[in-house]
Amino acid sequence: MADKLAFEDANGNPLSGIIKDAEGFAQGDYVVHGYALDPAPGSLVGAIIDGASNSGACVALACGVGNPSSYYAALNDGIIEIEHSKAGQAFSLQSFDASFIGGIYEGLGQPVAGVLRVQGFRADNSTIWQDFELQGRDFNTTGFDFAHFVTSQEFGSQQFVAIDFFGFSCNFDGDCTAFENLKGQFGIDNIEVSAVPEPSSWLMLGSGLLGLGWLSRRRQVAASAQGAAA
Repeated sequence: MADKLAFEDANGNPLSGIIKDAEGFAQGDYVVHGYALDPAPGSLVGAIIDGASNSGACVALACGVGNPSSYYAALNDGIIEIEHSKAGQAFSLQSFDASFIGGIYEGLGQPVAGVLRVQGFRADNSTIWQDFELQGRDFNTTGFDFAHFVTSQEFGSQQFVAIDFFGFSCNFDGDCTAFENLKGQFGIDNIEVSAVPEPSSWLMLGSGLLGLGWLSRRRQVAASAQGAAA
């Protein structure tokens, strides 16, 4: 059965607040954490934004538009990671909504403002990723349009124990970099995931390997970011 992470509470009310490095919160049967690749104490890595008003962090930024509900804004090269609340429970990712977030003058006249990399980690700690282009904006818009993205058949059929999302910012020449200038920022919402039934022996294996945790995944995220974004 599919679940949708919409950054609302159990009663459907929008969440709010800022997210610092390693802070997390529950979304149904899943746990969402915000991380920094190279954290400083108290690093700001994200915020929950009210899309109807785009207040808070979006007062000084060009945020996502066209999404009137609350969404997660990954800020300052922040990474968002999703895990199931049941240790070792595998799940798959089907789709999500996302937009770039940039400075007031960023992304103007660019076909692609950034790239969102989605990196999945299996129970044996092996990993694959898929890139999604986040569109730029024209000179008549104040923000970046949210768009709906569907994972490929290959990626969507995989079983993961954790999925990370992080951003690349792109220049006018189409060169994209991550974790270099605090500009790999994006908004994300309506993340559709499905828990995958697995044999108990595989769950035990996954639970043991979860001890590798974020520190191990951080190294793999850093390694994947060295490759050019698609």
